[in-house]
Amino acid sequence: MADSSVGAAASKVAVPPHVPSHLVVDFDYVNDPMFKQDPRAAYMRLRSGPDIVYTPHQGGHWIATRREIMSEVFQDHDAFTTFPYVIPRSVSSPTPVPFTEVPAPESLKYRRLLSPLTTARQVSRFEDYARELMREILDEVQPKGSCDFSVEVAQKLPIFIIMRWLDLPFEDRFMLMNNVDNVLSHPDPAERKKAREFTVRYVTDVVAERQRNPGEDLISQLVNGIVDGRKVTLEEGVSMARNLVHGGLDTVRNAMSFFAWYLAQNPQQRRLLVDDPSLIPAAVEELMRVYAIPNMPRSVVRDMEFHGVWLKQGDQILLPLVLAGLDDKAYDDPLTVNFKRTNLRHISFGLGAHSCAGANLARVELRVFLDEWMRRIPDFRLVPGTQPTTAGGIILAVRSLQLEWDR
Repeated sequence: MADSSVGAAASKVAVPPHVPSHLVVDFDYVNDPMFKQDPRAAYMRLRSGPDIVYTPHQGGHWIATRREIMSEVFQDHDAFTTFPYVIPRSVSSPTPVPFTEVPAPESLKYRRLLSPLTTARQVSRFEDYARELMREILDEVQPKGSCDFSVEVAQKLPIFIIMRWLDLPFEDRFMLMNNVDNVLSHPDPAERKKAREFTVRYVTDVVAERQRNPGEDLISQLVNGIVDGRKVTLEEGVSMARNLVHGGLDTVRNAMSFFAWYLAQNPQQRRLLVDDPSLIPAAVEELMRVYAIPNMPRSVVRDMEFHGVWLKQGDQILLPLVLAGLDDKAYDDPLTVNFKRTNLRHISFGLGAHSCAGANLARVELRVFLDEWMRRIPDFRLVPGTQPTTAGGIILAVRSLQLEWDR
């Protein structure tokens, strides 16, 4: 593994002249030391500061701290673009690729290929499979009285489902998962870029074969679609398939672990879900608000004044969705988890043309997890003396979560 201190140091830059000193913060969204204890707490340090701040880490970029500003950035495609998509820009693709990096409205032609395949009705067919799989997982872990939840549960339910939907070999899941983790959160930008290039090589072979011999899987349906009156090219298919692999292998497994971490420490909230399972759909939305895990980048299209801050063309801005969910200007008592909250609208799946296409499947998986787990293991706790292993990056992650319960 590369020396992470070298990579981290190399990505820190001088503060540009147009950035006022009072807006500069010492915050690294990949390597902040607090990410090893609690990723959410690391971002909480920014809540009481300005609405937009600047950090010289990771190539230098802005950070929005309020939901209103993030919503505006997501939806103003004339002022903000998704390319380059990664901070720092050296990790991003050399040219815009679908789905994430092609700017709106051009990106919609690719999203139209995916949207009919990911509707709530379409993904509902995975609910029975998810429920059967979750019960099998519980059959394995419940008799033991303890487990590493992140490894033995969260790395199975959503991973098995996405590997089946994409029709990828199950034996490749750990290799792909570890590679995706490096793409999202390796401390050295050079290693993150190398991991991204590995995914490109892997899916290139898959896409080429699916274009020759298509099946019924999601990749086959996408890469044989029609765009602008022509068939999707190999390059376009590779970019779309890479996005599916990255998104499907990280988000839900980490969200599940954050949910379990919270519930392990809050027995009264667990009891609410046990006594009234009808609260589970609302609990999923509330926990996604409080434990939003994506950190979404955007780039500035032109020089402009934005909420009192002067932005330059090419500047990058990070949208930490956990701060959107904890914004006291958007929610009453935002730090309190309330499964009966009336304002459940959140932007934890993003907003606008580039919102998460897998949101419907994620909701199914998270509902099934809570329903089956709370029925079988209603009382559980952190193993005394253990600390969850966590990480920052594009996705806030829980790598290990030791839980126990009475058998």
